[in-house]
Amino acid sequence: MGPSFLPLLAVLLSGPALVAQTPEHGVREFTSSGSFVIPTGVTSITVELWAGGGGGGGGSSSYAGRGGGGGGGSGAYVRAVVPVSPGQSCIISLGAGGEGGRGEGEGLEAAERGADGGDSLLRVGERIVLTAAGGRGGKPPAGTGRRGGIRGDGGTATPGESVLTRPGGNGEPGEHGGSDDETIRAAGGAGGAAISGSIAPPGAHGGGGGAGGRVPLAGGRGSNGGRGSAIITW
Repeated sequence: MGPSFLPLLAVLLSGPALVAQTPEHGVREFTSSGSFVIPTGVTSITVELWAGGGGGGGGSSSYAGRGGGGGGGSGAYVRAVVPVSPGQSCIISLGAGGEGGRGEGEGLEAAERGADGGDSLLRVGERIVLTAAGGRGGKPPAGTGRRGGIRGDGGTATPGESVLTRPGGNGEPGEHGGSDDETIRAAGGAGGAAISGSIAPPGAHGGGGGAGGRVPLAGGRGSNGGRGSAIITW
């Protein structure tokens, strides 16, 4: 073995050790709650959280007229750089989408409010590091049912150092009713749109309100809000 080969041999032998010391990089999306262990060499992660969207309110049904249910608000969005240590366990808890309220009629004396969306959380160890609040559920029509239901507001989040936040989108109020034509339904309000981060989330939107119906038509059921999600990049 010649002298000129020795430096090359030293580089080849040291190659695997150098590769092993290089921190891994990657990205992982969560569409359901789960855990993530910090890889070797990683000291910070970028986390995006979307909360669950609120459900839409149910629509009314009456002889006097009818109104549509209010749309639910979408979940808040949070993006943050989080300091971590290799081997730490991170727990992602995703908020569920709020269930849509049932419409008046078919056994219900009054339309139901949409359920609020659930909060999404990041825990590092036992500590809650980030929280994104769920959107509020849309309300059913009030009074005689002619007036449309009030919208649900978007979820909120508190900004801080190395934390960016966006509130969820508000839903739209339900349409007012009052026509004598039973075939004409008052539209429910649209749900709040999900907030985009590095990509658009698969859920987090607010549910649309149920349509109003004049007797004998029952009020429509509000649609469910979208489930929260998360992305971790390192």
